[in-house]
Amino acid sequence: MSQTFDIKRFGKVLAYDIRRLSPRNFRSGERTGNMGINIISFAFMPVVISVVPILMGAQTAGVPVWVRWYILLFMAGLMACLVPEVHYNAVNQKKGGSYYAMLPASKLEKYLSMLLMTLVICPLLTFCGAFVVDTLITLLPLHVNEGYLWQTDNLLSHFGINPYEGLPAIYSVRAYMVAIFGYILFAMAFVFGNTLFRKSKTALTMLCLFGIGFVVSVVSVLVTAWLVADSGIEIDLADRVMNVATGSIYGWVNNIGLGMQVLLITLLVYYSWRRIKRMGY
Repeated sequence: MSQTFDIKRFGKVLAYDIRRLSPRNFRSGERTGNMGINIISFAFMPVVISVVPILMGAQTAGVPVWVRWYILLFMAGLMACLVPEVHYNAVNQKKGGSYYAMLPASKLEKYLSMLLMTLVICPLLTFCGAFVVDTLITLLPLHVNEGYLWQTDNLLSHFGINPYEGLPAIYSVRAYMVAIFGYILFAMAFVFGNTLFRKSKTALTMLCLFGIGFVVSVVSVLVTAWLVADSGIEIDLADRVMNVATGSIYGWVNNIGLGMQVLLITLLVYYSWRRIKRMGY
């Protein structure tokens, strides 16, 4: 199959990937149906958060809107991490991946469909489903939620994305970009891990990320402390780290972090695509 891109072929392979979400595939023995079951399960998470504690006799004044937003976004992000292994587990297995190899589409079209399913479609289905379920729960006369998800002010401040009072608006824009690219970077790590490992792909990828994150955190704290200490500000280590989030130092660090995210995303896209090209399809 040619490596060229044809929009009609791409649409067909994307439609095929979406159809494979159906739980009917699970009943017929095709493992890919697990993805649809996972999406449905995640969509009903608001029931666990809001209703189950009440049924168990817990005393609560209602789950705050920002907490539910956090959980919905977390569920969508977690779904992006699960899609590569659950929905595309056989991409690096010769026997199990034969059905995928026979699809009348190029490797590029299959890869782009995989990225779209991982980064957009499955997380979006999870978020929208959970949003609808949360709204229905709020409509019930149970009073388990403080309000509807759209009834909130200054939501971003709860996530630490937009707390920079007194700083130019550009810092908020950078914070949005860091959050978005951070999500893409995290999801792409699991796409790459799915092509790298053959078993326990999600668990091994997560273990690698924890190890890398630990090393980066230690190095970042040491470098941050050294930078602020070199400026001549007489404050203890904790204050030094916190003060990096203000003024020109914050903008400098943010720009470097954003650039590193873009670089790492590019590398992950390139090497995951390179590994898929080397496979039998």
